[in-house]
Order: sequence, then C-alpha cells, then structure tokens
Amino acid sequence: MSKVKSLYIRTLSLLIRKAPKMVIYSVALTVITAFFPYVNIILSSKLIDELIHSRFHVLLLYAGILVISDFMIGVILSQLQKKTARESECFLTFQTGLLAERAASISYEIFCSNEYQNRRRELDELSDETGASLFSIIDLIKRIVGFSVSFIAASIAILSALSTVLHNEEASDMKALIWLSAANALFVIVSMISSWRIQTSKNHAENRILPNYKIKWYLDREYLRFKKTAKEIRIFNQEPKVLKLFEEANNQINTVKDGLDKTVLRQNIIIDGTKQLSDLSVYITFAVMALLGNITVGQFNELAQITCAMYDNIIGLSSIISDYRRDRKWLRAFWQNYDAGVSLSEKASSSDHKRDDNLISFRNVGFKYSDLGRFSIDNLSVSIKRGEHIAIVGKNGSGKSTLVMLMCGLLKPSQGEISVFGNEPDPMMISAVFQDYNLFALPIKENVGVSCEPNVCKVVSAMRSAGVSERLIGERDAYLYRQLDPEGIEVSGGEGQKIAIARAFYKDTDIIIMDEPTSSLAPISEAMVYERIHSEYKDKTVVFISHRLSSCKFCDRVLVMEGGSIIQEGTHDKLLLHSKGRYCELWNAQAQYYQT
Repeated sequence: MSKVKSLYIRTLSLLIRKAPKMVIYSVALTVITAFFPYVNIILSSKLIDELIHSRFHVLLLYAGILVISDFMIGVILSQLQKKTARESECFLTFQTGLLAERAASISYEIFCSNEYQNRRRELDELSDETGASLFSIIDLIKRIVGFSVSFIAASIAILSALSTVLHNEEASDMKALIWLSAANALFVIVSMISSWRIQTSKNHAENRILPNYKIKWYLDREYLRFKKTAKEIRIFNQEPKVLKLFEEANNQINTVKDGLDKTVLRQNIIIDGTKQLSDLSVYITFAVMALLGNITVGQFNELAQITCAMYDNIIGLSSIISDYRRDRKWLRAFWQNYDAGVSLSEKASSSDHKRDDNLISFRNVGFKYSDLGRFSIDNLSVSIKRGEHIAIVGKNGSGKSTLVMLMCGLLKPSQGEISVFGNEPDPMMISAVFQDYNLFALPIKENVGVSCEPNVCKVVSAMRSAGVSERLIGERDAYLYRQLDPEGIEVSGGEGQKIAIARAFYKDTDIIIMDEPTSSLAPISEAMVYERIHSEYKDKTVVFISHRLSSCKFCDRVLVMEGGSIIQEGTHDKLLLHSKGRYCELWNAQAQYYQT
C-alpha cells in the first residue's frame, strides 16, 4: 500500500512541479462545480417557502441572490475552464516529451536491454488498452476532490435542513428517518456490489484480452507499418497469415467484450432499479414528513434533491476505486519506464575532460550482454594515440561493434577500465557513423548539423568531405523523406550513408569512429571517402571498423579481432607478411575487389 501511495504522491508532486497552474485551476473548477449545485438547491427551496408564505420582499432577496450568484459563478467557471484548457495544452506537450526526453538521456546499454524495451512496450500496451495517462491521473484527483466536496456539502445541507426534526422529541419523525437511512443503506450496498461486479468483470476481461492486444499491437506497430518488413510480407506471401492472426485476435477481443457487455447490462439494471427504489423511498419519507408539518415544502424539495444527489455520489465512489486500480497499473509502468538508468548528460557534466598522450585506453576490459552467458569482449587491453588512424577488422561476431560501443561510452565494461582523455568515455566527445545509422524526416542540413540552427558553411564543407552529391548539397534545405513534407526527398542507401558520414564530420570532435561506414557505397565511392578522411583529418583520431579491408591500407595500425580479443596487431604491410595469419587470410579473400 505504501508503494502505491508513493506512486500517486510522486505523480502529484510531478504535476504540481511541472504544471502548478493546471492543478490549481482544475481543483478550483472541481470544487466550485461540486459545491455550487447545493447552493442553488438551498436557495430555490427558500424561494418556495417564501412564495408559500407570501413574503414578497424576502422572496425578491433570495431571487436576487440566486440570479447574481448564478451569474458570478458562471463567469468564474467560464474563465477557469479557459485557463484549465490552456494549461492542459501546455501540459500535453510536456507529457509527450517527458518519456522521450528520458529515453534519449539514459545509457545506450539500458535503452537496448530487453528489460527496458519490455517496459516501454508494456506502457504502450496499457496506454492503448486502458487509455490511462497523466491526464487520467488528474481526472482521478478531480473526481476524488469532487466527491469529498459534494459529500461534505450534502451532509451539512441535510443536517441543517433536518435540525428541527432531529431535536423533535416525537418518535414517529425519528422512526421515518431511521427507516429511510436503513432502506438507503441497503440500496447503496446492493448498488455497490453490482458496481463492484462490473469492475471485477472488466478486470477479468482486460486480463483475457491483453494477450490479444499484444498480438494486435505487434502486428500493427512493428510489422505491418514498416518498410523493412514490407518486402518479406510480399515476397513470401505473408499477408494471409498476418491478416488471419489479426482477425483471430480481434475476434477474441470482441467475444470477451460481448460477454462483458451482457454482465454490465445485467448489473446496470440492478443499479438503476435500486436507484429508482431509493428515490421513491426518499420522496415518500420526506413527503410524509411535509404533510405532517415536520418540514416545510421548501425543505422537502431541498432534502429530496440533496439526498438523491448524495446517493448518486456514493454510488460513483465504486468507479473511482476501479479507476484507481486501473491507473495504479499504468502509473507503475510509467515510473518504471521513467526511472530506468542514469542520465548520460548528468554523468557528462560531472567530469572534467583531461588530455593525455594515450587518447583511448582499454585496460583488461571484459564485457558481456545481460542476455548472453559468454563475454563478447574478453580481457582486452589496447591504447590508441592522438592522431592515429586505426582499423579494427575481424569476422562477424568477433566483437568489433561491441568494442566501438564501449569506446563511445554507449556500453559500460563488465570488468576492467576504459578511458578517453583520461576519463570515462563520453558520447559527447566522439563522432561516429554506425552501420545501422538513421536519418530523420527533417531538412538535409539539420540531418548533418543535428541542430535547429546549423552552420550552413560547415554543413556544406562536411557534405563535400563525405562525397555527398552536389545535387543534394544544393537541396540542403529540403526535407528528407515524406513523413513531414509530401515533397520530401527519398535518398538511396549510398547517399544516405554519405549524409551520415557528413554528420560525423560536422560534429568536429578529436575522435571519429566509423563502424562499417561504406557498406552501401560502391568500391570507387568507398575509396574516395577513405582518401578524403585520411587526407583531410590527419590531426584527428580515426577508428575504422569494416568487413571490407580497403581502409586498412591507409591506416597507421590494424587490429585483428577474434573471439572478443585482439589476436594480431600491426601495419597493413607488416601483417601481410604473416601469410598464415588471420589478416592475410581475410585480405586474400577480398583481394579481387582491390585490384586495379
């Protein structure tokens, strides 16, 4: 229970901290909306009594108060609604960016972990299934406040109206009130049980539906919509199978919902029936008391309306409890998602970048992924000096890409130490091109400059160094792709890779890492890119990771990896002298591509 409380306290604290005006306006709006109807009921009841007693001047007074209060409250509510709507729009922007900001700041290792991805998926599924969000938490808080205010106001109004009866010594009056209380208590219990059954049925239905929602979510969000799966779907005729799975999941959901609808209908009949019986008992009781002269006609109107409203309010408590349980599940997933990892920016800001001769140092480094039992990097030690151009080669699975991730600070070593400039690796200190690079549906210049206001001259220079065509350089203001602009430019894999390389050049750091940077380029374009890198970035430390060994000829040193360790090290020419070495084997296998 304490953990649940902390979830809501933490959420409320976040809302108050990030959107204090919205919270204040929402609560104020709720309080006035919950309280004012009782003021109207009381004033209208007074009007009825004064009308019966023909006290015209008093009647005018109450009428004036009623009209003025209605006008003033209407103005206040209108302004509060406008302010609440405006603040809610601002909060919507904040809410949308909250998890996105956190996702961008956590460590790469945590972001890619199965646990984190499962949490993100669970949150998305819960959001789709239940519609819960931070806004629903605000709504829940408003309903709790509204219930509390309404219950207190109704109780005070009823006790005030019955004050003469409660002090009356005649037992008959008290018996009527006792009978009414007992009858309504019974009706409330029956209605609450029915409401509880509805909510329990909904929870069971949600649990039965959830696996099918997962199927629909996967097919819709991760399979059917993406270009990377479109080819396989068509070539291997997967459409009938996919549609069948989708239809089966949808049918299961509809079957469960149909059963739920029947249960809800039966229980709602009971709730509505007890409501009508409750209203009837209220009107009969207070009508009898009015006929006996124990209360006035105005008090009859007041007590009947307030008691009926109070009954509705109490019955509505069950839905509040149900939504509380629903939102609790979503909140837990939200905060688990939000709390994952430590912000890289926080870590980066706490360190001073020192400088030493060994720009990059690995000392007895080992690393293994959480879902693998073996080490991907095993007791590796290596140093890279300032200005060196290094090539790291090896077969698939040798540990090259993992080494790059460690070098960038995207992964943390399981054992040993890594230093860059004498500190822990920091992604902000490194430029990189990855084999699975991504471009964004933004202007080309912003893909290169990765900022809202990139330096155009610097963008052009970086694009030319990367060998980007003059046509694309001339269209640097145009959008890539068509998600945001129907006139957007679709680029080939090779041109896209050159833009990614240009982005690394634009960042202009002392260290540039190229992980399969030319996999989509033709051999001639590849050679031109390598020549530019080695000639224009002599003062930079450049690390190449590639299956294709053409870059090795230009490098100061080549590191050959196998099984997570460095098994050979030296220049291209020196390593070729070892005819039985791994490097010579790899080079000879590709030699035909390098012959001129």
